[in-house]
Formats: sequence, structure tokens, C-alpha cells
Amino acid sequence: MSYLMEIDNLGKRYDDFELSGVSLAVEPGCVVGFIGSNGAGKTTTIKAILGIIAADAGTVRLFGEPVTCGSAALDAIKSRIGIVLDTCAFPDTCRVCDVGAIGRAAYREWDAAQFAALCDRFNLTPKKKVSELSRGMGMKLSLACALAHNPDLLVLDEATAFADPENEADCYEFDLKTVEEYRKKMLAAPVKDGKVILEKLTGQRKEEAEEDDMDWEEEIIGEIDGGINNDRFASYWDSDTNMTVPLILAKIPVKNPWEIFAYLPFGNWNECLDTLELMAVAKYWFEQYDAVPAAMSHDELEFLLPAPVPKEKAIDVAVEQYGFCPDLDQNASIGTLADTIHQSTVWYFWWD
Repeated sequence: MSYLMEIDNLGKRYDDFELSGVSLAVEPGCVVGFIGSNGAGKTTTIKAILGIIAADAGTVRLFGEPVTCGSAALDAIKSRIGIVLDTCAFPDTCRVCDVGAIGRAAYREWDAAQFAALCDRFNLTPKKKVSELSRGMGMKLSLACALAHNPDLLVLDEATAFADPENEADCYEFDLKTVEEYRKKMLAAPVKDGKVILEKLTGQRKEEAEEDDMDWEEEIIGEIDGGINNDRFASYWDSDTNMTVPLILAKIPVKNPWEIFAYLPFGNWNECLDTLELMAVAKYWFEQYDAVPAAMSHDELEFLLPAPVPKEKAIDVAVEQYGFCPDLDQNASIGTLADTIHQSTVWYFWWD
């Protein structure tokens, strides 16, 4: 029998922990799971198998070859193994597209099309930096990389541990207790500085424009004209029939408008911020412009204002909104957005 992995009497000792007598064999096509409480030695076993740490006892064979920490045999077969550990291993400054470039350089069997498809499936935006990803999204990036070079052996260490309601608001079944706990956690957290978040996002958009050889003032901002008067929520209006689409009207008992995101989880996909960041930005815009989150769909968010923003402030708000939602530039320049803002009592955002 040819095994992908053979472990015989594996052991590892630390001052306060000892792993001993681990033996198993994995055939091609099999799925094997380690089950145990925290601290039982699951991660230690995986790291010893992969040569990340040196075992104190026992032997490991991968694809029939004996391997040890730092061995040449391990280097020779590493391209045949896909690995996802319990944290994202890529530097914070890396963008998702940079990880693709690293994969191309590291693996002869790298499949760029498959990596792109997995990133799309996992809602990983190419220009998003690792530092901007939640822990769950970072794990998805690691998984996309692990799968994109078509490994013969896939090793996962709690790869889905953080893909849960607290980290990924779009991938859970409704459970009242979970929702209540999520709400309490969000409301108990200190509200971040929304202005600082927007300034950071705007800086990122400027960096992206520079990387794409685009002139910020001429090509991104453009002329302040061509806007429209927007006073209707677009997320539930059918322009073909001039009627509303089916919708839910809800009165949410929040003390402050920005707390709505603790009750109705939204975001944390593509370029859309997570709950705490959305709350921070909404608080800032409420304090500055009395803007209130008032309508949302699965990928749209709209704010209602008592009056349009003054014309002299419109360009600054437009730049903030572009930082907040870069998909706003798909239909018009930021200057045109500014011209719309100073005429409108509804702000519309949509994430592709």
C-alpha cells in the first residue's frame, strides 16, 4: 500500500507538555480528522509532520519519503503539499493579488485561474491588503493559496475556526441566541474613530491610483458637474415599473443610529467594512451631517439626510465616500458624485 502520510510513534516534549505515541497512515483519497480538546497536541502533531518543529521521537514519511525538520527530502516534496495553519502567514502589507504572484513564483503547478476563481468565491478583493482582512477572511486567503497549486496532500489546522457569525456576517443560519450574543458584543465594544478610518481608506485609494498610473485630481476626482438630485431610496425602487420591490419595514430600537449594524449585520465582504468599522463611520457621518443609515439590501446601503451637504463640503464628502465604497467610481467620477451629494438627501452605496 502506498500512503500519502505515515507516522510511527511520533513524540514531542516541552517543559509543561508531552506528545507521545502518535501513529497513523493516510491513504490517497482519504479524509482524516484530529479531534481533541485545546492543548491536546493537534497543532504540535501537524507541525511535527510538516517539519515546522523537530520531533523528539518517532518517524514521519510523506509520499514514502522519510522527512525531518529541515531535511532536503522535505524541500523536494513541499510543492505537493497544501498547508493552512491557524493564522494567515502572509505579511500584512501583501495584497491578495500579491499572494497570487508569490504562488506563481513558489509552485510549478500554480493555477492562476483557479486562484482567481477561489478568491472570487471567497469574496477576496485583489487589491485588499492582508492587514485589512478579518481573521476568517485571512484563513480563506490561505486556503485559496493552498488549493491553487493542486496539492496531492492538503493539511488544515483549524482552517474554519474563524469563519463564524462573529467574523463572517453573511454565512450563518439564523439562531436567536447567536444573534443576541453578537449584538451585545458589538454594542459593548468601544466605537472607533470614523474620521481616522475614512482617512486611512482614502489614502489607500490614492495609493491604488498611483499604482495604476492614474492622476488623482484629473482622472479620479474630475470636474464637479453632471450630478443629479437623489431623494429616493434606490435599493427598493424598480425604475422599470416605478414601484417598490418587495421589502421589509423594520423599526429597530437603537439608542443611536449607528448601532443599527449591531442589529442587522452587514458588510465584511469585498471592500465593505466590518460591523465595528461601519458603526464608526456611521457615527462620524451622523455627527457631521445628521446622516442616518435608513435602507439596505444584501449589497446596498443608503443613508438619509435632513438636508443636502453644503456645496463647499461636497467634494470632501465625495472623497470620503469613495474611500468608504470604491465601487462608486464605476458609473461616474468623484467630482460628479460631489455634484450629486450637494443636491441630495439620500446617499447610495453599492459593493460589487
